[in-house]
Amino acid sequence: MTLEGIAQRGIEAILAHTLHTVLTEWCIDDVSTDDPSRADHVVLGKPTRELRDSKVVSIRMQHPLGPAADKDEVVSGSPRGQDERGHYFPAETSGGMMVEKIIGCIEVRIREKLSYPDAVEVNASLIERIKRAINTDLRLALLKDDFGVTLFKLETFQATGHASGGGDVSINVRWVDWRAFTCRTNCRG
Repeated sequence: MTLEGIAQRGIEAILAHTLHTVLTEWCIDDVSTDDPSRADHVVLGKPTRELRDSKVVSIRMQHPLGPAADKDEVVSGSPRGQDERGHYFPAETSGGMMVEKIIGCIEVRIREKLSYPDAVEVNASLIERIKRAINTDLRLALLKDDFGVTLFKLETFQATGHASGGGDVSINVRWVDWRAFTCRTNCRG
């Protein structure tokens, strides 16, 4: 799919649409219709009308909780000074390359008429299915855009959220955070 008038597609758009295809298959198409952990929808962006259904997976290219949640400093650390720029190779060496990181999340909203122990079963299966898809599906390996940017690594690194409800109603919101590493040339010639 290409948007009318866009001549060159960027890596984030290619990744977003590929994630949509992959997660739709892993969470809906390839899951039995009688499996209670089967998602009702996989959407790109913020779900609206879909939230009427009980299990909605939405792909976010940034974390919906904002910049404070849109990072992975605990996992990968952050440079403490300019001399620790480990993701930069000058143009004079190896043709020049810059590595950049994209951090996003998969938001999972589950609202079920289930007891908490039963809801844990449904939630865990759907969350693990999402992690497995992102971490292992070959369609998400070595994506390249029209600007020469290559995505060479995509992985999940945490899943946080909250649960509410009570009695026989369980409401669960989880964010499966992912990070993608891309490389681009920084050589001027």
